[in-house]
Amino acid sequence: MKEKIKSLSKKHTPKDLFSLYHISVLVIIVISFSILWAGIHVIQRNYKLLKQISVLEQEAELMKLSVSNQKLMNEYYKTDAYMEISARRLLNKALPGEKLMLVPKSLALEQVPSVELEKNNTNDSVQKLSNWQKWVRFLSGKSLGD
Repeated sequence: MKEKIKSLSKKHTPKDLFSLYHISVLVIIVISFSILWAGIHVIQRNYKLLKQISVLEQEAELMKLSVSNQKLMNEYYKTDAYMEISARRLLNKALPGEKLMLVPKSLALEQVPSVELEKNNTNDSVQKLSNWQKWVRFLSGKSLGD
């Protein structure tokens, strides 16, 4: 038994460290890490390219929508309704038998009833809560507006 312990406790010499076994293990580890590193780079590059493709597809869809919107506007500009409205607004023209009256903007706005929008008080109460109270509400399953 003492001999086993002595043989295990023997220090390895530098010659033992540069054996064929140790060198082959080191080479396999280096090759594995280089393959892993290359795989990570490929995945990262693919992710960036997919993001670019997504952005470009969205831009193309936006351009298609703007083109179709412009086509609709061009069709509207060709209608008689647009011609009549633009003649009334831009050229101050009227149909035969109509009288043209120019009203100051301030006088016209006085005749329009004022409409007040309801304010959402829940946002104010949420803002007044401290951070820990918001967390307690979140963890208990309550919404912040309750």
